[in-house]
Amino acid sequence: MAEDGKMRIEDCSNTEGLFRIIQSVPSPKAEPFKQWLAKVGYERIQEIENPELAAQRARQYYKDLGYSEDWIAKRLQSIEIRGKLTDEWKTRDVKEGLEYAILTAEISKATFGLVPSEYMKLKDLKRENLRDHMTDLELIFTMLAKRPPAMKPSIEMRRALLETRKQPKKVVLRPAMPLMLLKNARVPRW
Repeated sequence: MAEDGKMRIEDCSNTEGLFRIIQSVPSPKAEPFKQWLAKVGYERIQEIENPELAAQRARQYYKDLGYSEDWIAKRLQSIEIRGKLTDEWKTRDVKEGLEYAILTAEISKATFGLVPSEYMKLKDLKRENLRDHMTDLELIFTMLAKRPPAMKPSIEMRRALLETRKQPKKVVLRPAMPLMLLKNARVPRW
């Protein structure tokens, strides 16, 4: 029952809202979580002041998960390439959200023969980051497909991609990777 005496089916909040609720809880049991939030906030401020720290933390995160140094290097490089690609999209007035999703889906479909949601289903992923579950070879193909010089979407390309949603076989950017390579592809953890 809510404070106003009314019964509600559910009360909802997003992640930020939940963090704010936890911060306002005057209980000693909430203190460890509050300390963790303060630590994470402090680390984020450090990363803003020194972006190299973000890369070091990412490297350590993947290392703690058991990924090889070679895989970590490729993953961090793929993050950088994705950033350059989205920067290029911004300069060409591609809008974040739906248009980014359409372009990303078309790149994935052209590279692997699957849109990201199908690819995640193939790898049996729910909310995990798809690229964190790619093999070295998949990361390399992803980086090649997303290199800004090779993939500069113009207004005409955006229109073509939007049309492609209606007629999928109209635009082919790269030959698709055989599904057999993807089906059993799991990232080795050493």
